[in-house]
Amino acid sequence: MNTKEFRTEERYKEYKDCGFDILKLDRNTSYHGNTSDEKKKAENALFYKVLDIAAETGLKVIVFDERIHWLSKVNGSLIGTDFDASPLPKQYFASFGDLVDKMRSYLEDYIHHPAFLGVILFDEPTYNRLCSTGEVYRAIKMVDKNILVHSELACYLWSTEKEYFTGEGKHGATLKDYEVYLEKFLDVTESSYIDYDSYPLLVNKAGTPFVLDTFVKNMQLVNSKVKEKDSENGGFTMAIASSNLILPVNSLRTLTERDIRWEANMALSFGAKNLSYYTYWEHAAQGAKAYVAQAMIKRDGEKDLYDVVKKINAELQALAKVLLNFEYVGTAYFWDARYSIGPVWLKGYEEFELKKLIDITDVKVSGQVIINKMYDKQKNLYGYMILNGVDPVNRTIDEVSLAFDNKYKNIMLINRGRTQIIDLEENKYNFYLESGDSSFIIPY
Repeated sequence: MNTKEFRTEERYKEYKDCGFDILKLDRNTSYHGNTSDEKKKAENALFYKVLDIAAETGLKVIVFDERIHWLSKVNGSLIGTDFDASPLPKQYFASFGDLVDKMRSYLEDYIHHPAFLGVILFDEPTYNRLCSTGEVYRAIKMVDKNILVHSELACYLWSTEKEYFTGEGKHGATLKDYEVYLEKFLDVTESSYIDYDSYPLLVNKAGTPFVLDTFVKNMQLVNSKVKEKDSENGGFTMAIASSNLILPVNSLRTLTERDIRWEANMALSFGAKNLSYYTYWEHAAQGAKAYVAQAMIKRDGEKDLYDVVKKINAELQALAKVLLNFEYVGTAYFWDARYSIGPVWLKGYEEFELKKLIDITDVKVSGQVIINKMYDKQKNLYGYMILNGVDPVNRTIDEVSLAFDNKYKNIMLINRGRTQIIDLEENKYNFYLESGDSSFIIPY
C-alpha cells in the first residue's frame, strides 16, 4: 500500500479544519533524549519537526517521550527499588524528589516549545502498574502543574480478568473490581480527572451488530468517581471509535455517520468534558490478527470518514458552549408499548424515576428514548439531553412528546449545531429524533 507523508503543514491544517485542536503522538513519533543511536537521532529530529508544524498550524501536542513512557509501565514502585524499565538503562530513585528531578531533566528538552501541551503515559495500565503511573504523574505535575498528563485507562468489560483491575484473582472482573481500579488511579495520581476509551458499537463473528452492554454503566461509574474526588473540577475524557478494528472475536463494526454521532452524543450527555477519536490516520494495529480497515484518512491520503467527523465536530461546537457548564445528574429510559423491555445494552444502568426529572412531567415516545438530566450549578438551571435509544445500526425516526411544568413557557433546544427558542403550546413540545441523534433542552 502506498503511504503518503502526513507530517506536513498541509495535513496538519486539514486536521485542524476537521475540528481538532490537540494532536496526540504515539511511538511512531517518539522522543528519546540524548542518544548516539543514529535511528533515534533521526526520530528526535522528526519529533521536533512535528512540534514546529503543530505550532505553525495552531495545534497543541501531547508528546510521546520514550523515557517517561517506559518508567510509567513498571510493575510496582519506582522509589527505593531496583525496578526493571527495559529498554531504559538501569536506574534507581532513592526518593520521590529524585524522580521529580529526573522528570524535570527530561521535560526541559521540549517543555518551552509553543506547541507543547502534555505527555502520554503507558496506555491502559493494569492495577499493578498504577503505582509507577501515579509516581510519574505526580512528579510531572511537581515540575509544572499545568502540564497535561495523559494516562488512558481501560474500560470495564465483563471478560476482563479480575487481576487487571485489582492485582489478584483469575476470574472475570466485576463492577466492584473496576471501582477498585478507578479509585486506585485517582488516589495514586492525586487527580480528579480520568481519560479512558470505550468502543461500544460491535459486530460478532456471525456478522450480528450489537452495543457493548457495559458502556452506559461504565460512563456513570467513571463520572461518579471523579465527582466524589472533586465535585467542582472532576471530569473525564472519552476516546470513541472512528474506525472498525478487526479482532479475533468481536470487532468494531464499520461505522456510519449515525454511529459516530451516537457515540459522541452519548459520551457528552453522560458527563464527558472532551472527546478523542480512534483513529484519525489508518494504520495497522498491534498484533497480526488485528488491523484497522477504516479511519478518517486512509494511508494513501484519501478521505474516508473525514467529512463525517468534520460535520459532527462542527455540530458539537455549538452544543459544547452550553453543555460544558452542565454536570450529569441521572438517567431515565422510556419506551413504547411495542417494546416489552429496553435494549440489552442498557442493563445495569442507574435509573432515576420520572418524578426526579422535576421539570418534565410526562414523556411519550414512539420508540426508545434516553433522557439524561443535567445541572448548571452556577446558573441553577436543569437541562435535559434527549437521545434516541435505538442502536444506530437501525435507522429509525421516533416521535417524542414532552410535557413541562406549568411554570415554563419556552424551551431552548440545540440539535445538530442549531439553537432554537421555542414557545410551548399547552406546556408541551413534540419533535422527532433519528437514531444516533439527540436534542438538548433547557426549559425556562
